[in-house]
Amino acid sequence: MDPEWKNAEDEESDADEYSSARDYKAGVDGVIFLIDASEAMFVDMDDGILFFHCLKAARCTMMNKIISSPRDRVGIVFFGTEKSENPGSFQHITVFQDMECPGADAINKVEGVIKEGKSKFKSEYGHGSFSLSDALWACSMLFRKHKFSDQRVLLFTNTDDPHGGSAHLDQQAKTKAQDMAEAGIRIDLLHIKPPGGTFQVNKLYKSIVSLEEDEMYGDNLPDGAAKLEELLMRTQMKDHKKRRVAGLEFHLGGDVKFGISVYNLVGITYRPPSVPLTKATNEELKKKRFTYATDNGEIVMPSNISKFQEIAWKKIYFNPPELKETKVLASQGMHLMGFKPLHCFKPYQHIARGNFIYPDEQAYRGSTRIFLALLDACTRHNVAPVCYFVPRRDQSPKLVYLLAQKEELDEAGAQVIPPGFHVVYLPFYDDKRRLEKLDHKANPGIELVNKAKDIIQKLKFTYHPDNFENPDLQRFWSCIEALALEKDDVAPRKDYTKPNYDKIKERAGSELEDFREMANLEIGAPAVKKRAATTSGSTSKRAKTDNSSDKSVNVRKEAEQGRLKSLTVSVLKEFCKQEGIKCPQKKADLIEVIEKHLGV
Repeated sequence: MDPEWKNAEDEESDADEYSSARDYKAGVDGVIFLIDASEAMFVDMDDGILFFHCLKAARCTMMNKIISSPRDRVGIVFFGTEKSENPGSFQHITVFQDMECPGADAINKVEGVIKEGKSKFKSEYGHGSFSLSDALWACSMLFRKHKFSDQRVLLFTNTDDPHGGSAHLDQQAKTKAQDMAEAGIRIDLLHIKPPGGTFQVNKLYKSIVSLEEDEMYGDNLPDGAAKLEELLMRTQMKDHKKRRVAGLEFHLGGDVKFGISVYNLVGITYRPPSVPLTKATNEELKKKRFTYATDNGEIVMPSNISKFQEIAWKKIYFNPPELKETKVLASQGMHLMGFKPLHCFKPYQHIARGNFIYPDEQAYRGSTRIFLALLDACTRHNVAPVCYFVPRRDQSPKLVYLLAQKEELDEAGAQVIPPGFHVVYLPFYDDKRRLEKLDHKANPGIELVNKAKDIIQKLKFTYHPDNFENPDLQRFWSCIEALALEKDDVAPRKDYTKPNYDKIKERAGSELEDFREMANLEIGAPAVKKRAATTSGSTSKRAKTDNSSDKSVNVRKEAEQGRLKSLTVSVLKEFCKQEGIKCPQKKADLIEVIEKHLGV
């Protein structure tokens, strides 16, 4: 999740001003891919071998972390091998990759195992019986080598009874999993559907895995993944921690309140900034910024800097603490104002990137019960709560409404969409633009309008952001990947933002041709009109000036209708000169003077 609130007014606010002590803190994550290497994982499926699917998921995760989280560390452990190579000298456990930052060598090593195939793997590593408890011990020992803010084990297997019914080994695995959970190490199960059967998680793994707060599966976990695409999707959902950006209070009224967690679902992805290095040693340079006094050239400390706001030609000075106090208009949190039907809200009223809220049971016990009751009531009655929202102490209140979202599961029972509320920001009265009435001189006719409707219906498609990648970013990272992995050629990337003219012609070719004929549209470049020769170079300019002067603006009428802000500074100054009133320099002062002069 994006840890920043990208608002212009927050540039001077510190990131640590959230009230909750459990808010997001930057750190290094540790992920271990614990992969079953027994013979059952090397069965040939329609789309390949299961074991190599797991390695492809690990490779995909490492490549993603190189871009998104280069400081995170990833390890790969095989259990069920004949070979034994691990720091605890456990039998049939092999540490294929120690906890290290993803890089070209690690990715090439994984790709080499995939290309060599199962015969080479069997001769080098072999297969053998194992204890899941030993595999978990090996993972916990790898985590001890470094300090992580989040630790998780992604367990890949297609065997629901790894110990063959041994109650003693099962109990050892359950005990070790409980110890790891108490130490802050999460175990996520990415089970794979075995050939011709089902994966029964109730035999052992239900007591092993840890669930996220928003994974409400009840008594049953989702079915095993059957295809590579499904396995990659589940791995992508599990390989990172769901970090919230704030923990706040939801005030229902009076003294009734409960805890909520705020998440960012969407954020603009930029290219990483370039890092300046010294030319001689390639060491990273550090930047420092100083403010100097203009009179003596001395360094001015931030505590000695004041700011001012000019009002009525007077400068009102504020020091930093006073400036922060002026921004505090309401207490921090989400405050309920009332409810409105969903049809009252229009799509064009969304003015900022929204957030997502979920109950925080740690802040107040019973928050989940109240939250789900509110969610259920809103979905049943098709209404949305309207609130004023204060994300941080120094922010002004935002007007928002909460769009309820129900939980959705896929065919295997895995959660696709969590339950919760989307926070949609609404405009204030001052944020709305008032456009003048547009004159429609052309009358297209009902037949042409209906033909345009047919074209629109033919070309409609279901939009999803996952189907459109940023071509500029994809090209950039393809070049970086080719350099890092020492590839000769850059992998081509398809630009999905370009129109597919063949598909458009296939779906609506005849309708477009009929529309062109009905509208008398000509295909080809428009003819360029030649400018008539003039005897003097200043004639055309003079004519243009004369034409523009004919279109004078009635400033009095604009002032009566409250549209002075839409006029330019030059027009406002010209009006002040004509009326013989004082002519300030700033636009806001010009508007204030004119309104006072006209008594508006």
